[in-house]
Amino acid sequence: MQAHSREQLIAAMRDPDPSAREQAVQEMANLEEHDWIPFLVEAVRDPAPGVRWRAARALANTGGTEAIGAQLVFLLSDENARVRSEGVRLLGKPGNRASLAALLPLLEDPDTEVRSRAIEAVGDVAGRDQGLTGRLSSLLEDPDPRIRMHAATALGKVGTRAAVPALVRALNDPSPQVRGFSAWSLGMLDDERCLAPLAALLEDEGEHVRLFAYQALSAFGRRAEAVLLERVCGQDAPSPLVRKLLDELGPEGPDPV
Repeated sequence: MQAHSREQLIAAMRDPDPSAREQAVQEMANLEEHDWIPFLVEAVRDPAPGVRWRAARALANTGGTEAIGAQLVFLLSDENARVRSEGVRLLGKPGNRASLAALLPLLEDPDTEVRSRAIEAVGDVAGRDQGLTGRLSSLLEDPDPRIRMHAATALGKVGTRAAVPALVRALNDPSPQVRGFSAWSLGMLDDERCLAPLAALLEDEGEHVRLFAYQALSAFGRRAEAVLLERVCGQDAPSPLVRKLLDELGPEGPDPV
């Protein structure tokens, strides 16, 4: 693709052919220069969905756009799912709690990709929030494993201990990704009710699931010791991870502050 001058790109943004405008936006995005941000902001209002999507994606990939996020909330209600998805990426950057209210309706979006990104974004911007715990916990029952996985992860970031029962149930999810991230979140929530279920997960068939359970139990320090000893005593051949954890939790082992 031949590179165009600044003047040519600006002129192309006025071209009646949507494909020419799309190409211009793509070239602006590839340049990764903040001088193009005003033109990209204009392009997200283009009548052609392909132009809007590329412009929204370019803005989401550009650092320092947080200040203009409030001007672009309308992207979250665009008729095109790809535009909404990039709008979520743009407004859902970590710590941008001001965008939370605008993101929440997209937890019910009809498009799975938009919903997944919205759940992830809520986890990044919300902080600990009792009000969100129930809403995210209900998504652990969603028929789509991607939604359940993102919900499990978000609960580790924004959930409270009220999420523990739902996350413990999710340790039996048919999806190994859901089981693994549920274990991770339980480690983040620091509730001893999950110790026995996490110890059982050390026997999971999924290697990464076992690793997440191992890491979660390690976070409890010596508080996990009793339940691990029970598994050693109750099995002829307990998981090697159980013995490894017990070794680490010995007199010189880790103990959380």
